[in-house]
Amino acid sequence: MDSDSDSGTWDCIIVGAGPAGLNAALVLGRARRRVLVLDDAHPRNYATHEMHGVLGHDGLDPADLRVRGRAELGRYGVDVMPCPVAVTSGDTASGTPAGSPANCSLVDVDMPGSFEP
Repeated sequence: MDSDSDSGTWDCIIVGAGPAGLNAALVLGRARRRVLVLDDAHPRNYATHEMHGVLGHDGLDPADLRVRGRAELGRYGVDVMPCPVAVTSGDTASGTPAGSPANCSLVDVDMPGSFEP
């Protein structure tokens, strides 16, 4: 697939390469969108050895699902970059909980090279 990812231009940037992030990236990649997945490689379910509730993958190790998912994404030109992302809140005096969508003012992405959010 022809991609503009080398130029730093994407249609969608997905934070997190868990099952939901990988699936979203797959759907968008199949729709010929330029997609970048940012992932810090520290999954919340790191201690889990079996997953359940995912059709066709009952009992599969979550690490295996992530490996398979990344392989599928590669066939559609989706880029996955190891990268920590921190969301910081702006005005905590407003009473809105930190990190809530109404109060997120900045996404700090620690990516190699130059990047302007």
